[in-house]
Amino acid sequence: MFAAVGLPVAPVGAIVRMPLQRRATQAGYLGVSICVLAAVWFVTVFPGAG
Repeated sequence: MFAAVGLPVAPVGAIVRMPLQRRATQAGYLGVSICVLAAVWFVTVFPGAG
C-alpha cells in the first residue's frame, strides 16, 4: 500500500512547492487522490496482497 501511494506522492511534493497555476496544483491533488483511492480499493478487493 505504501509503495503504491508513495510513487505519485513524490511528484506532488515538487508540484506543491513550485509556483504553478492553481489549476495545475489542483490537478496534482486530484491525481494523487485517484491513486490513493485505487490503492485502497485494491487492498480491499485483495486483502492478502496488501
